[in-house]
Amino acid sequence: MADNLLNQSYKPRGFMKKSYLSIIAIFLTIFQQTQAFLQDSTKLFSGSIEFPIQMDYDLCIFYKGEKLKTEQSINNDSIQFSFVDKNETQTIFLIITHSMTCITEESNTIEHLKLTKDNSYICYKLQAQREMQDDDHQILTWKIEEHALTQRVIPQNSLIFLFDPSLIAGLKIQSWKPECVFRIVPTIIAVPTATQKELDRAITIARLAALDIDAIHAKTTKNIPTQAVLVTALQ
Repeated sequence: MADNLLNQSYKPRGFMKKSYLSIIAIFLTIFQQTQAFLQDSTKLFSGSIEFPIQMDYDLCIFYKGEKLKTEQSINNDSIQFSFVDKNETQTIFLIITHSMTCITEESNTIEHLKLTKDNSYICYKLQAQREMQDDDHQILTWKIEEHALTQRVIPQNSLIFLFDPSLIAGLKIQSWKPECVFRIVPTIIAVPTATQKELDRAITIARLAALDIDAIHAKTTKNIPTQAVLVTALQ
């Protein structure tokens, strides 16, 4: 009888052990499915800024309420940055300007970002598109056009580079293969004849302008710079 009681006392433990293992397996499955969903629903965007000389600076670049971390490229005189956005994002506005201001509501919450009337800027509208190569393989790239801001209001999907727009020569289109897990933002090209003094001054002014918005655009995630796959010059 004692043996029977002993055997019965071990049955619940074995049952509970199997239950715990089942619960753990369920949680692991949910975690894996969540990770797969996040990978499918988001995309890494990578870009760079090319200068005529080496610039070892923390530049003021923002995207969707987030100040982006920048890193010096080991291959050339460029600064790299990256950010994550939804996979279905097909349009991005690239804005280069000296400074911007925050427009707040009565509750003191930010309604939108805006450029002041006396603030010069360059704005490009980037739209993702597919192109067919001569070997019948597809590549992904950007359709780029200059864009005028409506009432100088900065759109939500805006990549903002605080810098002197007169020191920017243009963009260099980047292309990538459809199977790539990232998208390559067009490279921002600084004027080749810009001097060290001009570049230093532009960065100093940008940093001063960013003091009021650094707390708002707090960095929350780590960015991973990515090298370009294919480069095509913008005509």
